[in-house]
Amino acid sequence: MPGVWFDAQELHALLTMQQLLEQIQPGLLALQLKPMQERLKKILATQQLNDPDAVKRIRILTMLSRQPALQHFQSAASAVLQRKQLDIVYHSRGRDQQTERIVSPQRLTHYRDNWYLDAWCHKREALRSFAVERIAACQMLDHTARNINDSELNGHSASSYGIFAGQANSARPQSRVRIEIATD
Repeated sequence: MPGVWFDAQELHALLTMQQLLEQIQPGLLALQLKPMQERLKKILATQQLNDPDAVKRIRILTMLSRQPALQHFQSAASAVLQRKQLDIVYHSRGRDQQTERIVSPQRLTHYRDNWYLDAWCHKREALRSFAVERIAACQMLDHTARNINDSELNGHSASSYGIFAGQANSARPQSRVRIEIATD
């Protein structure tokens, strides 16, 4: 990588992150990460630091993981990063119905081994969370996405992400770990 220098620990960390991503969502970004992974392996080999088993020594066990369609995940990620609206066909798990919607993607969230798209739904005029694997069709539009401020977005997913949306109406002490991928 021209102009970028990594020490041995940083190189191992990058390879380990790639391996972790592969374990969490097999194949999700394999095509995009393959050139970087090959280049990192070559750099490690020239420095006699190439232990092919090193990245296999970290394992993540996933439970109840649902695989999103690669093209829909990539479209959603691109729309989030480029701040563009999406035209989606979404299959609701609860109602077992498909609806077409225009959404303004805000962020992608990985929660309990599954990917969710937090977006402003122009049909419902409200924030919604869409399970990425339930997106049946997806197309990025040329229209700029509506921007929702962080406090409103965080308030939407404040209580029990993936199960309930909106503000909690009762307090109950709970121990939870929440991991989000923020794009802003």
